[in-house]
Amino acid sequence: MNHYHTIKKAIELISTDRADDYTFLNVAQSLKISPSHLRKIFIEWTGISPKQFDRYLTLTKAKNFLSQ
Repeated sequence: MNHYHTIKKAIELISTDRADDYTFLNVAQSLKISPSHLRKIFIEWTGISPKQFDRYLTLTKAKNFLSQ
């Protein structure tokens, strides 16, 4: 699996409705790579850390909830 597909799959796992159950370690394990390597390539491809991405998703979900 090249890095593009790894990051794509990581984003899919983090962005699912069940994302509240995910941990970064679980995502790395499901992709069969170390958490440190996943973090490194995630930042290379997205420009932000996985934690920043998760915060963005949480904020977006909260804004959508409040606007309804």
